[in-house]
Amino acid sequence: MEWPAAATFNRHLDALRSAVTFWMDQGWLAVDLTRRLRRRGRAPDRTRALAVADIEALLNLEALLRERTLWTMLYETAARASEVLSLDIEDLDRRNRRARVTRKGSAVDIIGPVLV
Repeated sequence: MEWPAAATFNRHLDALRSAVTFWMDQGWLAVDLTRRLRRRGRAPDRTRALAVADIEALLNLEALLRERTLWTMLYETAARASEVLSLDIEDLDRRNRRARVTRKGSAVDIIGPVLV
């Protein structure tokens, strides 16, 4: 049997503990059946950032201006691809080299500097 990822296991354990607490409050259970279960630790993130030279090489690849602009905006603003790709001309503040984007959860934010 393959065990689920730590985040999935922990989410399921939290839901089970919530249910057990409710059942104990209702008098349907006398003991906490989850008391000996422990949350799992997440694996450490071993990814590494690219070197500056590698990033410059990527941004200077022979590609269409559209793609190079997208890559540069993603790198310089740390915005999600969906946020940058959904930009309209009305969202750009050319004078201040910024743009208004809609983040996850419909929050509006300003990213920049933007190539315009």
